[in-house]
Amino acid sequence: MGIYKTSSIGVRRKSVGEITYKSVRGRVIASAKITENASKTSAQTEQRSAFGIMGQSAKVMASWIDLAFSKTKYGSQRNQFVKQNSLVMSWLKENKRTLKGNSLEKFSMAVASGISVLSGYGPNFAEPTFTQAGSGLTVSIVFSKDFIVGDIVKIGVMQTYSKPGANGNGLVLISHFSSVKIYEYVITDDDLGNNIISIGVDKIAGLGTAVQAPAGFTQESIIAAVSVLSNKETCQSYFSSLNVYNSGGDDRPEIE
Repeated sequence: MGIYKTSSIGVRRKSVGEITYKSVRGRVIASAKITENASKTSAQTEQRSAFGIMGQSAKVMASWIDLAFSKTKYGSQRNQFVKQNSLVMSWLKENKRTLKGNSLEKFSMAVASGISVLSGYGPNFAEPTFTQAGSGLTVSIVFSKDFIVGDIVKIGVMQTYSKPGANGNGLVLISHFSSVKIYEYVITDDDLGNNIISIGVDKIAGLGTAVQAPAGFTQESIIAAVSVLSNKETCQSYFSSLNVYNSGGDDRPEIE
């Protein structure tokens, strides 16, 4: 694939012989038509599998990625997400035989294993510390500069669940589901004077049940993230792995 630098192609997509030209974000891209791809080596298969998991995870988390990542020069926020998290691709390839569940659960396993996975990308930086208590969630955030009125703090909670079902032949099938919850808090005059803030149910009521699984579903994984949008600038931040929560009443330890 190459960049075709000419103004003679005026349409968004046009084929000339074995070459297809298409307009993508102000550039004309030339790519050869693929009639057959017989590449099936182990390395190529593993690479496609890892890339597929990243792509599907990005699709599920698109609502979060679109607000937390800046765009690449010629791409989207999701392009930036995949580009900045190349370490996850390597981990997915190395651990493919032990992975289970859907793409988001596999992605969450990388976070839980200790891989530093960017949950946001931009000129500023935010470091969260999450605390679980039953189905509730509180987060303390250290920001790279003092908060100003109007800064928007976003909290994302990404979860995967499983649920057994029957296929009509007496066999039990396990179905996997994903959810992405996004909470928002806008900095006010009362929050000014420092670069640290704690956000819990006093500021966002929905955090009281943020990590609660739907009735009838078994929670498989939880990851969480924060993003601070200051003067329309995104920030660099990392995903945190949280403890699975499937029943009420017990306090969970702090997650670093």
